[in-house]
Amino acid sequence: MESETKFSVKYDGYALETNSMDVRDLGPALMSLGQVFDVANKILNGNNQSIKLHVKAYSPGSFDISFILHIVEELQDLLNSNSTNAIINLKELIVGVAGGVGGLFWLIKKLKGKKPDKINHIDNNTIEIEFETIKYTIPTKLLRLYQDIEIRRATNQVLKPLEKDGINYFKINDEKDCGIEIEKDDLPYFICPDIKEEKIFEVDHKVAYSILSVSFKEDNKWRLFDGNNIVNVLIKDDDFLNKVENSEISFTKGDILICTIRTKQWQTDNGLKTEHEVIKIEEHRSALKQLSLF
Repeated sequence: MESETKFSVKYDGYALETNSMDVRDLGPALMSLGQVFDVANKILNGNNQSIKLHVKAYSPGSFDISFILHIVEELQDLLNSNSTNAIINLKELIVGVAGGVGGLFWLIKKLKGKKPDKINHIDNNTIEIEFETIKYTIPTKLLRLYQDIEIRRATNQVLKPLEKDGINYFKINDEKDCGIEIEKDDLPYFICPDIKEEKIFEVDHKVAYSILSVSFKEDNKWRLFDGNNIVNVLIKDDDFLNKVENSEISFTKGDILICTIRTKQWQTDNGLKTEHEVIKIEEHRSALKQLSLF
């Protein structure tokens, strides 16, 4: 079963008076537009439906794009029970609704890329947001798209051509001319804000390592092996480092360090981050080179 709906985008400015555009600018922008729809669809519908975004036709100064939603017949409990409504609702969350609330690009522009000052839940499907004393009533799903890092980065890439001299406007609208125009001055609003790293845990524990490689430069990491995994660690034991610096300690291949190690983990926008620090060298054992008699 296939359903489809149409909308268009337009890049405009004196650099496009010849009705041509550098493919190195347009190509990545249109790929990012496809990513906006793909991620939005996955957020709202999971793996229950797949979509395709096709370039339909070219007209002077604009690029009309249509996309087709392929949906499994028995899985129609999506944005709406009717698959045609489902695809239209997905489009409206990004492009906007005729005579009503705008879509994703509209919301980013209105909020200037910032967090709302206040959010009030009206019901399960609708919320009221307040920003700079102005209140907007929007679908809850639209706020979910606004909060998604991958979508925000993709919308920023869609507008990258506006960074070029002579390309001053971007417009996205549907067949009823409902949509939003973004100007070059609006570009800072679409820069995705940095996400603060969130610490998951920090724990100290004792581990024995064999030495693979050492570094005597400040903040460079030593490569150690625990019998199963190779880890890169920072040595934070100043007393031990001073002894190494003064040649009071020497190393050979296979030497063992028994350490108190501090493991930290954070959640970042790029995924899980883990860091190991040796805060205390408890013992340095030379590699076994002789048989034990006892």
